[in-house]
Amino acid sequence: MRLITMSQRYKGFLDQTLGPAQRAFARDLQATDDWRQVWSPEGFQLIINEFNNFPCMNNPMEGHGERIMRFLPDWDPQLLFVMANRRSCLEAVNRQHPGLIQQRFRFRGTDGQPRMLAYEIPPCNHAFDRDTVATKYRAMGCRLVTSDNLTYCVVIPKTSSFRDDGAGFWSRPDVGEFDVLGLVKVGF
Repeated sequence: MRLITMSQRYKGFLDQTLGPAQRAFARDLQATDDWRQVWSPEGFQLIINEFNNFPCMNNPMEGHGERIMRFLPDWDPQLLFVMANRRSCLEAVNRQHPGLIQQRFRFRGTDGQPRMLAYEIPPCNHAFDRDTVATKYRAMGCRLVTSDNLTYCVVIPKTSSFRDDGAGFWSRPDVGEFDVLGLVKVGF
């Protein structure tokens, strides 16, 4: 599937399915007192406002909204690309779980927790370079990653939990289930 198609389908999902579902969930949550065990009234209102106005990757009961980032003015979703080998990428796509990408494509953050590396330049862009991606992986501590390993990528939405690691690279704590939009072959 082409990237533009993935992006447009995901935008439709955010606007027509996720947004209304989040607003309904927020209304239901407001109708109960369960939230009082976790937040102050002001804190609850902040998280509910965020959940009502922005598509989020997570449940508001986690205490924060992991916003799905979008471009203005059209609100197209911002996409990132996680490069790995074919088997890892297929597993991540089939199970909607980037955390299934092999451990050699992960690095440890300063807190010691595993992190996932993503790139903002799509593999179909002339500025994309597999050697640059492999070099970044190795600089982050993934010593076993070579350009030859980077044959596919999973397409995921950028969220507010990603950290800017410079030069178009982003990372976030290792994830469980997460929206995976599709699979793209990395050109040679």
